[in-house]
Amino acid sequence: MRPGAARRQAQAGVVTVLLALLLVAALIFALGQALSSAGSNAVDSQRASDSTAALFLAESGLEKAQAAMASANILTSSVCTGVASTYSLGRGTVTLAATSTPASCDSSGGTPCTGCQLTSTGTVGSTARSLSYGLSLNTLSGATCNASTSDCDNTPAVVWKLNLRNPYSVAAVALFNLSALHQGQSSGAVCSAGSACALAWDNSMNGQNSIESMGNVVTIAANSSYAIYQTNVVENLAQVGVLFRGSSVAPTVTGRRVVSGVTLNGAAYWSGNTQSKQPAGSTGTTNDGTATDSATQTCSDPATANSQACTSWCYGGDTLVLGLASGASNISEDITAVSFNSSGGNNIAMTSLLNVDSQHKYPSTNSPSAPTNVYSSIWYARNSDYTSNADVYSGARVTGWVGANSFTGNINKNSTSLVVTNFSGTALAVGNVLQGDIDTGTVICVIAAGGGNGTYTVSASGTCGSPMKQGANHNTSQYMGVTGTTLTVTAVTTSGLAAGDTLFVSGTSIGNITSGSGSTFVLNTSQFRAPGTSFQSNGKNVASASGTVIPVAGTVVAIKAGTGAFATGSTTFVTGPGTTPTGSAPTATAYTLSQSPTTPLQNATLCGGTCAYFNKSGTTTFSLTRTLGGGIQTSWSAGLMCLKGVNVTPEIVQSNKIQSGSWVETVN
Repeated sequence: MRPGAARRQAQAGVVTVLLALLLVAALIFALGQALSSAGSNAVDSQRASDSTAALFLAESGLEKAQAAMASANILTSSVCTGVASTYSLGRGTVTLAATSTPASCDSSGGTPCTGCQLTSTGTVGSTARSLSYGLSLNTLSGATCNASTSDCDNTPAVVWKLNLRNPYSVAAVALFNLSALHQGQSSGAVCSAGSACALAWDNSMNGQNSIESMGNVVTIAANSSYAIYQTNVVENLAQVGVLFRGSSVAPTVTGRRVVSGVTLNGAAYWSGNTQSKQPAGSTGTTNDGTATDSATQTCSDPATANSQACTSWCYGGDTLVLGLASGASNISEDITAVSFNSSGGNNIAMTSLLNVDSQHKYPSTNSPSAPTNVYSSIWYARNSDYTSNADVYSGARVTGWVGANSFTGNINKNSTSLVVTNFSGTALAVGNVLQGDIDTGTVICVIAAGGGNGTYTVSASGTCGSPMKQGANHNTSQYMGVTGTTLTVTAVTTSGLAAGDTLFVSGTSIGNITSGSGSTFVLNTSQFRAPGTSFQSNGKNVASASGTVIPVAGTVVAIKAGTGAFATGSTTFVTGPGTTPTGSAPTATAYTLSQSPTTPLQNATLCGGTCAYFNKSGTTTFSLTRTLGGGIQTSWSAGLMCLKGVNVTPEIVQSNKIQSGSWVETVN
């Protein structure tokens, strides 16, 4: 082989090897690129999956937080911030954070909470997604149902209910007051929230423009809630609830009733006199629910009777409650005042337990989607319980006589001679007409020396020309005298006589004291009252010799038994430090009233509590003051109940309604 050919052949082999090496390198590079691209795609896919999962976890966290807020019923700042937590879920974690608006709030009676800002972060691997949700909250004072948008009868599905929570450490009595419209026959609504729900009253009407007021009572345990609803209520409705509390134990509903043959504590009053149909009046009546000891009388059950004849349903109570249901021509109508025993001795201004948008009912003018033609309202009056012993007297009590003078005298029958002894007062004079158990018109004709003790000539005719002899024998020494305006006090049982007092003898007014002090007073009426007469004023001071119970200052009182009377249409209460008018601290045997009795108390029994609110005979009247937006007096219905043991101010327990909204994602 020629040398050049061999060399060329060798060079060709080297080129081939180089080409092969280049091809292998290219293949390795291409393979590496392919593997790198596949790995990057896999990482991107994993990251996308983690991001989606993290978003779902963040959404789940928001749902959990909202559920916790909804179940709380009453929102506080601690409930809002209390949802903050970190927990594992699926293949990642959820972190919740929250802040309330305002930062410190309590919708059960403090500054209402208006919002809760929630932030939920879902983390999967190294990927995190954060969502933010601002909960807007409405504070509600009750529940409503609008028949134009919902099936209010709650069957088969429950579409409305009212939750009441007792956030306190002591059990409380809750009253739920339902107001429902009826067209045609009454609904026969039934409380369907469990056996603990007791029917207190059910005032139903029939026919057009009818309205129903239903009261249900339940004891709610400490730190727990109770949800209530009624069924077969087919028209518009509104319901509110109130907690009545005691400082250490739960109050009780007064009276006794029979349910299915079993006697239970707790009764209420209902009748046709506590409702009015169109054109509606403004007054209702009830009986004296404090007249009979409830240990001896059992009231009818409201489920089996239309009226309550029993007079023990409010016996021994300290708190009177009125639940009102009313129709309306528009949402602006309101009830502005309730006066109980409005025509009796104590005109009691009841207090509204609702004040929503400057109205005393629910729904108010700013209640969205609520019916505009029906509302519910609850009013109450509380008075410390008190019963005195049966020996209460009022005012000052003294012994003495009234007149220009007094003496002991006697005149024999058919005689004109008067013998005077034990003389006291202004000297007698010719022409004085004598008072006493002698002939009417007996006048002095001849005076004895000095006009004091001695023998006088008198005439029974009233003239001295020919003195007329006495027609009857008055030869027993007796008190006689001449009329005058001077009261002379000889003994004091209870002090305190003063100008302005009305003076009474045996419960009958004999005149007013115009001036005086000590043992001598001046009356505005001239008269003669023999020495030894018992006088009593109508002063504000009262006394009980056997009293053992001290009344609380401010307690409204009435006369339960015995002699005496207070002015009608006004309120009489026990004064003391802090009251207007003020007074000294009451004791069991002596205290001061805010006004004097119109007839003084004699062996009387005074009572406070709910006993002081009722007339003790006949009916007790209550009156409503309502604003009528359309000028039409619409129908209303009401129920009454009494409790004892309420020593904490009752309250509407408000709930929060979460408004609709949407979440937004925050950038991590």
